[in-house]
Amino acid sequence: MSAAPETLTLRSLPVLITGSILSVILVGGSAGLWMAMGPLAQSEWTWPQILTIVFFLVVIVAVIMGIGLSKVSVGPDGVTIRNAVMVNHYAWDQVDDFVMAPGDSWVHLQLVDDEEDGAAHMVLAVQRAEGDRAEEHLAQLRAMVRRYKQP
Repeated sequence: MSAAPETLTLRSLPVLITGSILSVILVGGSAGLWMAMGPLAQSEWTWPQILTIVFFLVVIVAVIMGIGLSKVSVGPDGVTIRNAVMVNHYAWDQVDDFVMAPGDSWVHLQLVDDEEDGAAHMVLAVQRAEGDRAEEHLAQLRAMVRRYKQP
């Protein structure tokens, strides 16, 4: 039997695949529409209009792929969660446990200070839609908490 890893990093493959497919459809569809308009209609667009559309396409793809690339890393120094473009790090003295209550779409990180107000922090990297794999990931995260959390 192999030893438990020092650091555990988890990502949601279905979310990454979905984000990639949606991004390709959005960019490909936009390029297809541009080509379908033809030179006469294209000539009516100004450069600022074109750049505005391209800017918003880039922003939307960045958000979609940011969600697709969400991850959670757990190791000796604590828990790091990247959801879209937000990265948060929590030291072990802040961490209580990982939870996924019935009906939750993803795992949540429960912090020690959150017990009073019930707030929890989303972990988009572990999605209930992944079924048994999500349960395995939750068990791995909880094992890491037990390993590193000081009583």
